[in-house]
Amino acid sequence: RGSCTITFHVVVQTSEVGDGVVSIQGNIPELGNWQRSGIYFTQSPFSSEDWYATVELPFEMNKRVKWNESLFDYKYVIEKGSEVVFEDGDNRSVTHIKEEFYDV
Repeated sequence: RGSCTITFHVVVQTSEVGDGVVSIQGNIPELGNWQRSGIYFTQSPFSSEDWYATVELPFEMNKRVKWNESLFDYKYVIEKGSEVVFEDGDNRSVTHIKEEFYDV
C-alpha cells in the first residue's frame, strides 16, 4: 500500500485562534479518528491568517473511490487547552487524492 504527503492550508483569523492552536481531526488513524490528532498547523511567516500542516497519509496519489464514498473525512479545529472547537458545517470529504495541497 502506498502513501502520499499532503499539505493542508486553512485561513483562520488570528483573533479566533487566540492562545490556542489550529489542528485537524478526521476519521482515519493518521488524523486521530475524531480525537486529538497531534497534527498542529504552523502559522505562515507572511500572513498571520494562513496556517499549514503537512501530513503523511496511507493513500497513493490519484487514488479514487466510488462517487458515494470517501477516502477520509476531516474538519479543522482550534484547540484551547482542554477545549476543542470544530469548524462549522459538514465534514470535509476527500474522494480523490489528486493534489498534494488542500486549500481552504
